[in-house]
Amino acid sequence: MPSPLLLPRNSSGFAAQPDSAPDSAKSGEVMPGGLLTALMVTFTIIIITQVLPCFEHCDKLLHMHIVPGLPCVTVVLGLLATPVQLYCGLRFHLGAYHAIRSGMWDMNVLISLGTVLCFLYSLMVVMLMISTTLLPGKNIECKAPPPSYFETPCFVITFVLLGKHLEAWAKNGASSALQQLLSLHPSKAHRLPKDSMEVEDLPVQLLHLGDTLQIYPGETAPADGIMTGLGYAEFDESLLTGLNGNPTAI
Repeated sequence: MPSPLLLPRNSSGFAAQPDSAPDSAKSGEVMPGGLLTALMVTFTIIIITQVLPCFEHCDKLLHMHIVPGLPCVTVVLGLLATPVQLYCGLRFHLGAYHAIRSGMWDMNVLISLGTVLCFLYSLMVVMLMISTTLLPGKNIECKAPPPSYFETPCFVITFVLLGKHLEAWAKNGASSALQQLLSLHPSKAHRLPKDSMEVEDLPVQLLHLGDTLQIYPGETAPADGIMTGLGYAEFDESLLTGLNGNPTAI
């Protein structure tokens, strides 16, 4: 017999059915997309900017100018920062787009706006240095070229992704503990229809007020209720009290 909870939805043209999938299976991905790529690129940037300059021959190679005012290290950092900005930070850019469209700005707007502006500014510095060599006549050498900040958006995106990963890991641990507690609750109930004495098995989500249930020995009560028959029974209330093995006589 169809449940009264499903009749209004099915009659409206939508096929409704009880949700039997556990919450842990629908919690989504735990590892944020692009975190591994962002960590690898950021670690490489740290090596290039902090470790390699300690060696004289590496420092000379990094600061060798490809064009006047454009050192090699700036081009390398720009190439490394591009996948982080476009791939690893894509979730923030999409989130910022939807937030702006809805008129409810959030942290995605701040992260996307800051990293995009920093990346575009650094890219404009590179294009400015290259364009000076393409001007007709003598090459114009910029004696004090503006600095670039390609590493900054990489650090911001990486740290935020890492924070989201740790947050998701903590939530997943709490969700797993809660799921173990909820697993003590039965998933099906034995209902006795009013017009028949044949027991009907159905998911507990489809129970409604006034149902008469049959509980067999050794089973857990699927819902709160009142005993309608005469007799003696003991129920395990560990799911309600949190205590291991707490029978109550009725």
